[in-house]
Amino acid sequence: MLLFHKNKYHGIFYNPNTNKLTEPEIVTVLNKIACDENTPIAHVNYDEIEPLSNICLELWCNKRQVSPDGVQGVCSLYLKPESFRELLLKN
Repeated sequence: MLLFHKNKYHGIFYNPNTNKLTEPEIVTVLNKIACDENTPIAHVNYDEIEPLSNICLELWCNKRQVSPDGVQGVCSLYLKPESFRELLLKN
């Protein structure tokens, strides 16, 4: 998820399986989302992503002890686990 708070962008990874947040360096974020025209599309239901985005935002705000009112969720991106991507490429 990309958040904007106090004139700064924050790239956040949220793992719903562990309920953990990480805020890696921007290069790490860009490497994770790098793809080309042959990268399979991860078909996911928007109704599943929005609640996860809300949890991510809430956890980040709690961790930073800031009000969600001052934080803007710019965008969310769902990254399927690599093993699932490999399975897609085999089929």
